[in-house]
Amino acid sequence: MSTKKKNYDSYFKDIEKFYKIKSDYEHKYKKEKDKIMGNTNYKTMEEKREKLSKFKSKCVGCKKKVNMIFQNTPDFFLSLAAIKKPRVL
Repeated sequence: MSTKKKNYDSYFKDIEKFYKIKSDYEHKYKKEKDKIMGNTNYKTMEEKREKLSKFKSKCVGCKKKVNMIFQNTPDFFLSLAAIKKPRVL
């Protein structure tokens, strides 16, 4: 196998990993959002929005409850922990 082929394989595996992490993260967020929105203990939408804004999901890399930022441009794919000093995954 040539080096060029290995680089392509590695590149596509990294892209798959990025989208898998992003998909899992978004699924967990949507599940929590649906749980909050369906909860009848919160009387108003403002209460539900406040509760949802306080929700923090775990970062895949550092495992802290800080949420994550996903960004893709033509040059790179990036996933970061949403903290003051982000860690690139």
